[in-house]
Amino acid sequence: MLPKKDLARIKKGAEATEKKLKAVEVQVEEAETRVAKLQQEKANQIERQQELARDIEKQQKRMEKSVAKKALLTASATETAKNIRDLGVLPEEAFEKYINHDSKSVGSVDVLHGILTDTL
Repeated sequence: MLPKKDLARIKKGAEATEKKLKAVEVQVEEAETRVAKLQQEKANQIERQQELARDIEKQQKRMEKSVAKKALLTASATETAKNIRDLGVLPEEAFEKYINHDSKSVGSVDVLHGILTDTL
């Protein structure tokens, strides 16, 4: 059998080792908690990036549609300007004959077309 002094020394060493073990276990638990928190943050960031990527893609599609629509409208405006130039100058009679008409009554394109065709 071991003497009491040796037994006490071994007990003290075991207690110290046990305290260190508990401290290390606490540190491991804290580290695991931090890792879990960081993984959750990473997942949130990835989700946010994917959401932003979808939003960017939607905006790009809208921009492409807008650019295409602008090109069509520009072409239409160019064609309309060309057609107006091709018509030439209106005769003086067109300005005098319809000067007393209400703009609402001649506001539609069809009415204006009819008026222009009558004058020409």
